[in-house]
Amino acid sequence: MSDYMEETGDPFTGKKKEELKKFLEYMGLTYDEQITHSIVLRKEKEIIATASCQKNIIKCVAVSEAYQGQNLLAHLMTSLIEYFYGMGISHFFGFTKPQNKELFCSMGMYPVAQTEKILLLENDKNGLEKFLKRLKKETQEQQKCKVENRHENGIGAVVMNCNPFTRGHEYLIREAAKKTNGCTFLSSQKNRAF
Repeated sequence: MSDYMEETGDPFTGKKKEELKKFLEYMGLTYDEQITHSIVLRKEKEIIATASCQKNIIKCVAVSEAYQGQNLLAHLMTSLIEYFYGMGISHFFGFTKPQNKELFCSMGMYPVAQTEKILLLENDKNGLEKFLKRLKKETQEQQKCKVENRHENGIGAVVMNCNPFTRGHEYLIREAAKKTNGCTFLSSQKNRAF
């Protein structure tokens, strides 16, 4: 790695961000404005590889064709994993193109779901299975607790952007909780409507 210089940004701004955007565009990717941390590898001031994350989600990973096969992806992933552990994050995800599956799996990532165009991975081999078991157990426990004014069999989920959290949000959540036999609440951090 002595031929390359590693540079990090939390996230990059200004000229460095523009350079990263151009590199990703050249590599067929789009810079995600939600990125919270990036790593770039440079050779003679030119970006040759990069990996970024948004909280615990790995994204915007690319290695210039001229430098593929030189273990740069492993270096980037190691740096990201060290960053995660330094931030107290032990469970993380990533997404990439399906043709990169073997590369990411060789670095301790496990497939969760795949479509023709995208592959979702995580670092826990049985993470999805564990989550579903926990959710099932919690749901069964909630259904055992018969509470007045609740539907006999209904469970629910609420997904909403609560930034800022208002009395209206609180009302909707309380109503959902009253009308179900268990309600999972998921709050998005930003409005990311498609």
